[in-house]
Amino acid sequence: MRNYSKIYKVSILIFLMLISLNSTAFAQRLLFGLSMEGVDFFTHPDGDGIGQCEYGSDCVENKPQSNNSPAISLEFDPYYIVGNFGFNVSIDTPREYKVRLVRYPYADYNSHLDIKLNLMRINLAFFLTFGDKDLSKNNGDSFRIGAIMGTVDRTTEYTYKGKSRSFKEPNVGSTGYFLALDLSNHLSFSAYRFDNEAERIELEIWDDEDRPDEFEGGMVAYKEYRYVISYAYYFN
Repeated sequence: MRNYSKIYKVSILIFLMLISLNSTAFAQRLLFGLSMEGVDFFTHPDGDGIGQCEYGSDCVENKPQSNNSPAISLEFDPYYIVGNFGFNVSIDTPREYKVRLVRYPYADYNSHLDIKLNLMRINLAFFLTFGDKDLSKNNGDSFRIGAIMGTVDRTTEYTYKGKSRSFKEPNVGSTGYFLALDLSNHLSFSAYRFDNEAERIELEIWDDEDRPDEFEGGMVAYKEYRYVISYAYYFN
């Protein structure tokens, strides 16, 4: 997995150097607005979903959690390879997700684990653009659909039975897909889903119970989603 992460990072650096040769490379935009976002957890990438509820509470029933928080990102101008097919690079502000996983790592009513993720992303997006190829910079509308990959600095903290662990993983590879609508009034609406096997975390579960048939722990996978409404400020 770490090899894939290096490929993602090197790819982004190469594309940054390529767009630096383009005269519009410094015509960036700043997007700021609001985001509704969250993470879905699974026992493994293709496994069953894990219930979640409020972090650090006494809850025991499934109640999916989400954040409503400020969203700020910096984007380079799109660079088109051929026709309407292009790419750009963006940097997101750090995101924090906190949930309680219920009936985990054991599939019973009293088992739970509190987990917190801090994520910092650099993204490389490939897309098809319909409409204004400068993404509403010229006061036109545009719609994009595409794939996104990037590198993530991830810090994980979790607490189980009163004991806590924390570790950091730099340059975790990440892929997903997105939709984006940029309007002529510079409002932007976008939806992201990061959904791949890199989004998984190895956990050290300590316990004095021997119930292997009921044990669900050892690893969790997660899929991040974001719905963002923002305003675009163009630097030139």
